[in-house]
Amino acid sequence: MPLPLSYNTFLPLISVILFFGGLGFYWLMSFFILYHLIRFGIGTKPKQLSFIFLFGSIVLTLIVTILFINLNLNSFTKPLLSP
Repeated sequence: MPLPLSYNTFLPLISVILFFGGLGFYWLMSFFILYHLIRFGIGTKPKQLSFIFLFGSIVLTLIVTILFINLNLNSFTKPLLSP
């Protein structure tokens, strides 16, 4: 017997897939920036800049992850204003 498909069953799944897809894309772009700063930079200044960028990326990822975990997905199914 197939499971009933509704908005409530797909919302958590889609939001988790979008979250991890966005996180993967963000980290891929961060890696490209870090790699090119370290590989093609001359001297120590690009390496220091890439370290600061990596630290900021880690902090931003932690903040977004904590906010996503604290998000109540069931609140999307309720109306914004109760009569």
